[in-house]
Amino acid sequence: MIFAAAYVLGMHAQRDSIRPSRVLECSQRVFLGLYFIFLFGICLPDTSFAASNDTTLYSATTFAPITNTSAPPSGALLSYVVYPGNAIEAVKLEKDINDIFSPDYVQTIRSDFTGIAFWVIQMANEQRKEILRRNPTAAIYENVKVAERQDPESDDLDLQSLNVSYKEAGYLNVSELWGQNLNFSNSDIVLTNGSNNGDLDSVSPTCQRDASADLKLVSWPRIRMLSSDPRCYAYDPGGGQHAVLYVIEEGIGNDPNAPILEFAPQRVSWLYGAPGDPPMYTSRYTPTDDDPTSHGSCVASKAGGTVFGVSKDTPLIIVKSSTLHGDIAWAWVKVRDDIRANPGRKAVVVFATGSVDVYTPGSTVKEPWSSIRTHMADIISMDGVIVVAAGNSRRGNDRKAVDIFPAVFESAQLPLIVAGAVDDTGRLAWFSQGPGHVSVWAPGVQIPCTRPSRQIQTGRGTSYSAGMVAGLAAYFLGFQNPPFGVGDGQTALNTRNFLHGLAWKRRLTGPKVIWNGQNGFKSDVWNISDISVPSNISIS
Repeated sequence: MIFAAAYVLGMHAQRDSIRPSRVLECSQRVFLGLYFIFLFGICLPDTSFAASNDTTLYSATTFAPITNTSAPPSGALLSYVVYPGNAIEAVKLEKDINDIFSPDYVQTIRSDFTGIAFWVIQMANEQRKEILRRNPTAAIYENVKVAERQDPESDDLDLQSLNVSYKEAGYLNVSELWGQNLNFSNSDIVLTNGSNNGDLDSVSPTCQRDASADLKLVSWPRIRMLSSDPRCYAYDPGGGQHAVLYVIEEGIGNDPNAPILEFAPQRVSWLYGAPGDPPMYTSRYTPTDDDPTSHGSCVASKAGGTVFGVSKDTPLIIVKSSTLHGDIAWAWVKVRDDIRANPGRKAVVVFATGSVDVYTPGSTVKEPWSSIRTHMADIISMDGVIVVAAGNSRRGNDRKAVDIFPAVFESAQLPLIVAGAVDDTGRLAWFSQGPGHVSVWAPGVQIPCTRPSRQIQTGRGTSYSAGMVAGLAAYFLGFQNPPFGVGDGQTALNTRNFLHGLAWKRRLTGPKVIWNGQNGFKSDVWNISDISVPSNISIS
């Protein structure tokens, strides 16, 4: 192009009799002008806004395309959870996400059966706005803590119950017992498995001597003069073996060299996020308890631990999840898919975690709880049983009603088993919310359980009550032939009704506390378990 311009100038010079020196001067100016135009044409960026390919990440300010090898977009990057409006819109939203973001910043959470559930994306605020501009029905939430696993603070009433005997605690006497109009006999319960013919008296129970007081309370029979301590925690060794128990927590501690082997390795399996799934920037992919309070170890211990557990032979599936939005939502997708992939599995799920947000009747249920409610309904339709905590925020009559997710979802249509807390005397725990939505109560005050550091800890809260109730549900469901109807989507409802019907008041003014149908006072038990806590183990 430069030479052509010079040629044209030369021709004009001949025609117009322009001096050669003048032609040279003009040629030089044209040459320099074209050179600078050419130079800036190469260096200047293309500022037009156009759709990019899958390797493009838009900046937070101008949406100029940046390749994978470029620096992240300007502006603060935060983790967001993105939900499609519906399955059809998910296709377009996925394309837009691929257009806007580098794969390094996106994790797609898929169900094995229903497709895309949601995305977890590291993005700047301007990118969030661009997603919503393109997809107005999408829902985007910051990936922050949406649930908590925290024991309630201590209380004077709490401490008073630690050093009183069963008689001093004010248990029911015989006349008060019959005043409950129990009309109970052994024929009310039919446990049919290989070890008995349906009569409780014919069962050969195991007696765990030196069991903790909370466990002894579970096998305290209704027809008994309550004036002395139960002899042991009695349980049928046939219970719990034909069920599985999913524990959604931040892990459990399971040191094979610990003096208390609370979780036999052959009974424990783990569900982690596959590479590219949550836990994204939180929980590790290791079989450890990453909660500094050992919340998961304690809940699992009360449900299915060898020493402190209600159901000692139920396989445990630990679903490792932090309390972040993306992790909690992922965990429920994972549990639902795993149950669906194993048809016929008798499954109990314990979620001993409550929402940070307080539910107000009539308010809109936001994510992740809206999706979790759907997943729960799917699990129950597949005959899974779900146990959740009632909440620890009651202070006298303040916040007495259950007001946290997912416990508020309990209804006739969604028969969750909601667990409230009592102390070891059967007295309602001062912090336990309810009775609305609460199905049964279980010990949850100063209860001993395991922790990863080879010690015993004491816990307080409806989380541990939920663990014990989940253990009892797995215990009965795990008989070869459970004592209630199983199947046709009715297992959850039947389990809840059975546990509620079997529970009874240990105090005249107390709530109905769980019972496993056994007699911890019997002197003629056949099997003696020497499971106990070594004397050299400290309690914290």
